[in-house]
Amino acid sequence: MPYPKQTNQLYFAYGSNLSLEQMAHRCPDSRYIGRAILPDHAWQINERGYANVVPRSGSSVHGLVYAISAADEARLDRCEGVQTRLYSKTYHDAIFHPARSKFQLFTRDVVHRGGVVRAMGRKFKRSRHFEQSARLQRDMLVYISREYVRQSEPRSEYVDRINKGIKDATSLGVPMDYYEEHVRHIVPGRRSHRVRTPSPFAQQYANAYCPNNHDVLEDRGYGNTHRVRRMESRDAQGHAQQMRYPWWNPTRWAYPVRVFYERPSNFREW
Repeated sequence: MPYPKQTNQLYFAYGSNLSLEQMAHRCPDSRYIGRAILPDHAWQINERGYANVVPRSGSSVHGLVYAISAADEARLDRCEGVQTRLYSKTYHDAIFHPARSKFQLFTRDVVHRGGVVRAMGRKFKRSRHFEQSARLQRDMLVYISREYVRQSEPRSEYVDRINKGIKDATSLGVPMDYYEEHVRHIVPGRRSHRVRTPSPFAQQYANAYCPNNHDVLEDRGYGNTHRVRRMESRDAQGHAQQMRYPWWNPTRWAYPVRVFYERPSNFREW
């Protein structure tokens, strides 16, 4: 696919479009060119369960900036629901921190090369000066919902998408402190509220080797990713104890006995 001619239309992303992978899918011609700060606005999740910004004096919203073509802008209009008034196209002045020219890449190239750090190269990872001097940028495109401005909770499918965007944004210079202060109390780092149903095989294993505790797999809401704890399987046979060790051990190295009473951070799923 040929690369489009450069355009002067700058788009400010603050929600799930922070993800370069999503932008590459929605807007194939889009190009990452830096980050920006939108003054006198506050970040929120509205009653539809999606990100939005609302006017608020003294507050600011951080995000990434993309250069988009006319075709990309038309695609964004459809994705954001401009015709149905879910979001409105607005133009605002923002404090723009442009990336240096060698770090301004097409989003599809970033995805093709395996992510932000790999696409930017080792110099980007070690460089503290990958941005140019900040300046005031006029008429930056921002999609804002004017019909839905009530604070609410995010949709479960939206949590993963916006977390991917936060990961890309912080890799590209957006301060993590901003998300910790303004976003994390609304959007968790992972979908901790998700409840998983134990698989039949996992439940059969628990019933066979844990006759005194049939609810071990429902502990903390995890289904087929729980191991059987030693303290709850004292009545199991010797061969069951020998089978249990290689089942949950994620590596070929032996672990101390104390880890039997803990949940390993990198245990293997079934």
